[in-house]
Amino acid sequence: MVRRVLAGLFWFVAVAAWYGFASFAFGLPQALGPVVAVAIAAFVTIDPRHWIWQTRHAPQQ
Repeated sequence: MVRRVLAGLFWFVAVAAWYGFASFAFGLPQALGPVVAVAIAAFVTIDPRHWIWQTRHAPQQ
């Protein structure tokens, strides 16, 4: 669980930085940066389809 939270935090920072550059370079609205960053970080953290984080199964006896 700690890895998920850290990955979400890192994705938030990375996307926010990228969007800051993109808003400067391409004239995108700056107010959408944090919204996009939170959405992507939440998707990575929650991972509803289990594409990123595999679930652990208890060992069978």
